Amino acid sequence: MLPRSHRSGSEGTGAGGPAVVVVGDGDGDDDGDATADDHHRRTERRPAGAPAPGQRAGRPGALDGGRGADLRPALGRHGVRGVLRDEVARPARTVNATLDRLEASGIRQRRFIADASHELRSPISVLRTQLEAALAVRDPELWPELIGGALEDVERLQHLAADLLLLARIDAAQPVPVRPLDLTDLVRETVAARVGDRVAVRTDRAPGARVAGDELWLTRIVTNLLDNAQRFADRRVEVVLRTEAEHPGPGTAALEVFDDGPGIHDAERERVFERFSRLDDSRSRDHGGAGLGLAIARDLAAHHGGRVTADPAPHGAHLTVRLPAAPA
Repeated sequence: MLPRSHRSGSEGTGAGGPAVVVVGDGDGDDDGDATADDHHRRTERRPAGAPAPGQRAGRPGALDGGRGADLRPALGRHGVRGVLRDEVARPARTVNATLDRLEASGIRQRRFIADASHELRSPISVLRTQLEAALAVRDPELWPELIGGALEDVERLQHLAADLLLLARIDAAQPVPVRPLDLTDLVRETVAARVGDRVAVRTDRAPGARVAGDELWLTRIVTNLLDNAQRFADRRVEVVLRTEAEHPGPGTAALEVFDDGPGIHDAERERVFERFSRLDDSRSRDHGGAGLGLAIARDLAAHHGGRVTADPAPHGAHLTVRLPAAPA
């Protein structure tokens, strides 16, 4: 028989049970008499995996909650290094996403400044030419025509400056002052207030269409869509206001503007909402458009939780504004 000092420490135990550690002097004497070296011939029981006598246990750390447990199996194959790598990578991804947004914002701002400068330079140049011509002409009968043209360019500059200021407010993400509004009444009043339209506007308004928003900005959305239709319509401009039920929820108010003009091709339905975008550059300039009306309408609708789309139509253009309906 082997001395007890050579026996397996797991003898007499099942899987996962406590290990029995037998320490002897190797002489085969098993009389059990106590000697001075009795501590070398004692049997200890300890849980499997616990440090042996004289072996220093691992120092409890922050990762194990102060209990001294080995968390390496729970941390996975990469252990602590994997956890640290994840902790470093997460804020790095956040910083990179923030830098990407800042870069995109800077590119958009530089493009906007360049386009705005171009739009301002053209009417200013024309205005200066007209004023110089008025100074050079000595015939008083020609002055009204020259001055009238200069006033038209001044008005165009005023509208463009107002649009640029509005876009600056939109980009600043200023909060929208919200209050319940009757969109049916707002559309009726906006259409009635228009004077000098080239094409009469027909309306079909559903009663009781209520939304929450800013009256001035919502009026601007309707005005911009009607201005766009008036520029290109032949004989027909129609406004349809309806409500779309949604369950659950209060539903949606949909404002549609139709015209019988040249329409919008499928490939250009998104481009028409870009700032300073013109599908027909020369024609838009002749009609006084700077390519901002539909872009402003979409941005204002987005601030109200809605959207503006260019929908397919068999003839002409079909623009739709959808806004969240307010509870009755």
